[in-house]
Amino acid sequence: MTRTNKHTNKQKKRNLHIRPELVCGALMHGDMNILGKIKKWGFCHLINKPFRVSPDVMPTTLFLMLCHHDELPVCSIEWMIRNGADLRAKDEYGANAMHYAVAGKCPETVCALWRTQERDWLLNEPNNDGKTAQQMIEEDNDKEDNDN
Repeated sequence: MTRTNKHTNKQKKRNLHIRPELVCGALMHGDMNILGKIKKWGFCHLINKPFRVSPDVMPTTLFLMLCHHDELPVCSIEWMIRNGADLRAKDEYGANAMHYAVAGKCPETVCALWRTQERDWLLNEPNNDGKTAQQMIEEDNDKEDNDN
């Protein structure tokens, strides 16, 4: 590769702009090819960047938002965890990733979060209403027992 081509490639990377929507789409589909390029290009930080789904919804991070999505492939959650997802992130209501996963009834996400070193914090950190993800799980279990 000539010196000019190296300079041109560096310039292209510097001018590259990845929108959070692209990262979100790749995660929703578990597209490891695109996610690999996002990592290679240094855009993993977008999973922790505040993201507004629509004008009437408060911004949250892609990581938190996707922890609530029950159709998200587990490989995408694991990719976010491996690539710097802020496991201690909270939204404006004090909810963390485990709160989102439990509220969204996402057992695979709960299991992926359970396998992290932040497991105890994720389960026991209260939201602004004083409720922990552990309490939410216990309430769901009690409700299921009463329904049967």
